[in-house]
Amino acid sequence: MPSVAIAHTDCEYYRQIIGAYPDWDGAVSVSASIDDWLRPLSGPRPFDRITYGVPASHTPRIGQRDGPIRIAYVGRIVQAQKRVTDLVSFAHMLAAEGVEAELHIVGDGPEAPALRKQLRSIGSVRVVYHGPQSPEWVQSFWPTIDIAVLVSEYEGASITMLEAMGQGVVPAVTRVSSGVGDWIRDGVNGVTAPVGEPQQLALRIAELAEDRERLQLLGHAAWRRVSNGLSIQTMAEQYARLFDRVLARKPATRPSLAGVRIGSWHAWSKLITEDSRDEIAWLRARLTEAGYKSVSVGKPDKQCDAVIIPQGEI
Repeated sequence: MPSVAIAHTDCEYYRQIIGAYPDWDGAVSVSASIDDWLRPLSGPRPFDRITYGVPASHTPRIGQRDGPIRIAYVGRIVQAQKRVTDLVSFAHMLAAEGVEAELHIVGDGPEAPALRKQLRSIGSVRVVYHGPQSPEWVQSFWPTIDIAVLVSEYEGASITMLEAMGQGVVPAVTRVSSGVGDWIRDGVNGVTAPVGEPQQLALRIAELAEDRERLQLLGHAAWRRVSNGLSIQTMAEQYARLFDRVLARKPATRPSLAGVRIGSWHAWSKLITEDSRDEIAWLRARLTEAGYKSVSVGKPDKQCDAVIIPQGEI
């Protein structure tokens, strides 16, 4: 069965995963920086960059000219990658600047209880927790928001960032290597700051809170960038074309080593047998049908390309 490797995040872990399982038949990246390391690994195999399709409104949202500026973090509440505790110093800087703001936190994760303890309403900044919500709820929520904030350490092409832009919400994000440069021009359709410096993002937002006309211009530019370049339909068509290219290629036969524990018989949709020899015979037959030429039991020999490992022997 052909397989396609999809690199959706630009970090060393995903590079190692794709390198450890290299026998895929095609590959997809979601950003220019991922192209740089995935395309050479692909060689002659079908390859394409396919960024996530997101729904975009027919027209960009129209923001309020006064009142508190509404900011939202939408995503997993985890420290690894998302650096959610940076939102604490972010909120404190907004309050120090006297920015009247609402900071909405949407999502859940292992760091949620700790974040609730550290990040509370302070001075002119009101913090609101919404917990996990459905995609439909988030789509109806975006038009009520002025700025989408992300303080991540790394990304691929943030869906939160793209979804917000598709509604005319201004992205305020860290300048990660992947995805941001493909879609955001700092000061034109969003604002950025270095990773680990959330106070800088807060200062940029403080400026926009005093200049609602410029905030509106950035939001409209963000909407145009995404609504003209992304859609779920376009993404689906790109994947369909890539799959056609993969299926059109002659499938490669590659030697492999398969380990099957007899205790996992249920995964093979078979009936229980009392005699383990019957199970071994059944598993050997299934592996042979799958194309394995030489099947060993217990441990591999020099000629085998599959091994059945009885339960308890590993």
